[in-house]
Amino acid sequence: MGYETMNILRSKTAKNALWLIGEKIFTMSIGLLTISLIARYLGPENYGMLNYAISFVALFAIFSTLGLDSVSIKSIVQKDDTEGTILFSSIIMKLIGSIVIILMTFLAIWLVGIENDIQMYLIIIMAFVYLLRSFEAVEYWIQAYQNSRLSSSVRMIVSIISAILKIIIVFFDLGIIALGFVYLVDVILIAFGLFYVYWRYNTEKSKWKFSLSYVKLAFSQSWYLIVSGTLVALYTQLDKVLLGNMVSKEQLGFFMAALAVSNLWKFIPLALINSFKPVIMNLKKENEGKYLKKIQQMYSMLILINISCALLVFLFSDLIIYILYGGEYKYASTLLTISVWAGVFSVFGTARGIWMLCEGIQKYSIFYLGLGAVFSVCLNLLLIPKLGAMGAAITILLTEILTTVVTSLFFKKTRLFTKMFFRALILRNLK
Repeated sequence: MGYETMNILRSKTAKNALWLIGEKIFTMSIGLLTISLIARYLGPENYGMLNYAISFVALFAIFSTLGLDSVSIKSIVQKDDTEGTILFSSIIMKLIGSIVIILMTFLAIWLVGIENDIQMYLIIIMAFVYLLRSFEAVEYWIQAYQNSRLSSSVRMIVSIISAILKIIIVFFDLGIIALGFVYLVDVILIAFGLFYVYWRYNTEKSKWKFSLSYVKLAFSQSWYLIVSGTLVALYTQLDKVLLGNMVSKEQLGFFMAALAVSNLWKFIPLALINSFKPVIMNLKKENEGKYLKKIQQMYSMLILINISCALLVFLFSDLIIYILYGGEYKYASTLLTISVWAGVFSVFGTARGIWMLCEGIQKYSIFYLGLGAVFSVCLNLLLIPKLGAMGAAITILLTEILTTVVTSLFFKKTRLFTKMFFRALILRNLK
């Protein structure tokens, strides 16, 4: 009976993963086409202005998520409270957090001294995107029961509608503010779609109510995620804000065009990591030797995939940028040759997380992220004024190397990862 149940779970997990991968490929393909269209339509400076608004608000994004994603999903699975209580309490917490984001955004606009009206309107629009995104918490139910087919279908439909709206805006030359409002339309449609799926397919609906006791339980488990999320925001978003403030929106436009391409291939190794995860966790309980061998195999496969993908992008960077963005973004190809290698190391950071979870040493992650955030901010402040977007690209690469490979050497319990990483470079245990 146990064996049959395990096979069913594996089958369901595989189907769930396939739907998630399918959604990523679909939305990535449409997203790439629309990004190309929008970047060409706006030009580097206005494209930089749009992305500046997104990154400016993203600095405070942790107040919207509050680390609730994994905590609430886990609570539904373990039945820490009724589904209705968990979902409604999560939405209320996220709404309160989003109001904090809006207030902090207005304060930051005043402190930074943003005087460009269009830039200010775009930032405010992006802040309200997070407010509306609070209602997407209903997706926790979908993820808890591995029904990704439902949420993936919603997101794929919305991505098509969004692409059509962006094409219309470009065709009729409706301007950058209209493009900003599309982000609001996207989250509204996704929220409606997810709520429809929940009420249509959930056969055991419980009463929706707010529970202070659940809020306390959630925060007791999510504080670590809130801290780590804040640190991640610092070294993944602050560089874009600094680049836009200290150099120009045009340089930011080049930088974002390069980043969009350098992140394209990541779904392949991330899918591999997700497929290895349950197997590795099972082997940890059964056989330590096989467990370590399987982790080494995963690392070696990641090296092979990562370097192959990054090398292709590196060699054809000029052609890729020209096809996607046109000659106006030629400088982005130089940035791409550097930023693409950062992805090789960032993927390993995700893979390392599985090993650390199995070993029960997740506490070291905050140190890695904290050191990475400090290093990134300091290096950006040093290099961006001198090198512009090139300085930001170099900082991303060096920060990923530091947080992924070097920091693991600082603690005895994590040094094994660095050793296994270098073994992976010679493709140890690939078969």
